[in-house]
Amino acid sequence: DIMKLHCAKFEDFLSTSPLPPYDQKLHTGVWRNLTIRYSDRTSQLMAIVLVKASDCDSAAWESEKARLTTHMATAGGVTSFFVQFYDGTSVPDPDDPVECVAGTDHIVEELFGLKFRISPGAFFQTNTPAAEVLYRTVIDLADADGGSMLLDICAGTGTIGICCARESEAHQVIGVDICASAIECAKLNAEANGVDNATFVASRAELVLEKLLVEHGREGKRIVAVVDPPRSGLHRSCLQAIRNCELIQRLVYVSCNPTGSLVEDTKALCGPVSKKLTGSPFYPVRAIPVDLFPSTDHCEMVILFERVGLYKPLAGTATDSVEGNAADIAATAEQEEATGTAEQSASTSATSSASK
Repeated sequence: DIMKLHCAKFEDFLSTSPLPPYDQKLHTGVWRNLTIRYSDRTSQLMAIVLVKASDCDSAAWESEKARLTTHMATAGGVTSFFVQFYDGTSVPDPDDPVECVAGTDHIVEELFGLKFRISPGAFFQTNTPAAEVLYRTVIDLADADGGSMLLDICAGTGTIGICCARESEAHQVIGVDICASAIECAKLNAEANGVDNATFVASRAELVLEKLLVEHGREGKRIVAVVDPPRSGLHRSCLQAIRNCELIQRLVYVSCNPTGSLVEDTKALCGPVSKKLTGSPFYPVRAIPVDLFPSTDHCEMVILFERVGLYKPLAGTATDSVEGNAADIAATAEQEEATGTAEQSASTSATSSASK
């Protein structure tokens, strides 16, 4: 397939390059890795080469960059070709320097008939058909109506927020994300799809959450929050902001780490009131696993939380152990068959490591 072809092309280039590959132990060398994103629905491909260019002189680097661009073009089908520069020892941040050396500065993917532009540093689900199952689950659990304001935390390029704005009856959607380039994409995505009831803010959620919620809560809107954090879970200060703002009555949590960070975050959301957690606790109402990664043991978990006092459990339902609830969620993730299985899309990411 086209991604494997470009990975092979990159490996061919490395075998003839005078610049050395990056050594992860010694932290020396130039070529680190190649990441490829491809949309089966739009037939657009993005290639991103990560380099440590400081380990060679500028003339040698410019010569090899030009040769690489020509070499990769011979395979055809490249919509966007980027070089990202990183001298650190771990992984680059989304907003670290990136240079577009050929093609457009983004590619386009489709969800629910909506078009989304994807920049090099932006997060986007790798399995598009299954992502539609996932987002439909989120929309159904959020249950936003015309009197609701939906808050999309960890908004990324705005996929969840814009899909909710189009597919639900939410009066307004506000998306927040720390990645400035992703938020710019989100704004452009909303405009391109004619979605005029979605607003996006580039900031740490905990810095603007209270102001946004107080401002819109005064309008008498029912506030529903959706969070889709990275594997590490929500930042502690963001968790506290959500827990302590009782204007948020309903919370939909999308977790890619249901046996790890989700359990810890559930304890903070549902635990007893404390000096830092002053808001009424949430209660886990429903958990739905969605299989985004067929032929693996992993699944995404979508949890619906409601504020204690709003949700009335059925007779005989145990409510006396937050830790028990969290453990039950973890057990569900490990044991239950995922209900939202979709065939794995050709829209995925492939990485060909240039490291030793």
